[in-house]
Amino acid sequence: MASLKLFDIDIHNLSLKEYDYQFDIDNSFFALFEDSIVEKGSLTAKVNMSLHPGVIEMDFAIQGSVVIICDRSLEEYDQEINTNDRLLFKFGDENTEISEEIISITRDTHRINVAQYIYEFITIAIPFVKRHPRFQQEEDNDDEVKLIYQSSTAPAEDEEDKDSEDPRWALLKNLKNNLN
Repeated sequence: MASLKLFDIDIHNLSLKEYDYQFDIDNSFFALFEDSIVEKGSLTAKVNMSLHPGVIEMDFAIQGSVVIICDRSLEEYDQEINTNDRLLFKFGDENTEISEEIISITRDTHRINVAQYIYEFITIAIPFVKRHPRFQQEEDNDDEVKLIYQSSTAPAEDEEDKDSEDPRWALLKNLKNNLN
């Protein structure tokens, strides 16, 4: 069983140079994240970390595949993942996310856990429309969009006209008029 501690990168007392790390991602990794959209996969995450005065630069190269469910057939299939992403950790007064790519950390931070970042990079690399490989060649054709549901927004007058045309409504109206 994987542990989040396996994804800690020690940054305390390191020299200003480059360091390389490799993390193997499997099913136990995805089990660490509650309500994960991915449960199965086999990937390798390579992290190149460059230390500069006041800034730590991390380049993530993640390759492998995850098992996801096709939106059309609801069958599981292997989705290839190949993504390259970068994060900058800037030393500041507090631990906060400045932007999607820049994170502020305090000077007394001794380690950075990259598990959440790796998870996010993997999930972002999954296509929005998930199609089994046998459906990959099909193109979305906007000309052939089918209307599945349409709500009626007809004015009340139109409904009265329809009611008067139906003989059942005419009988009900006669009964109503006779009661008065």
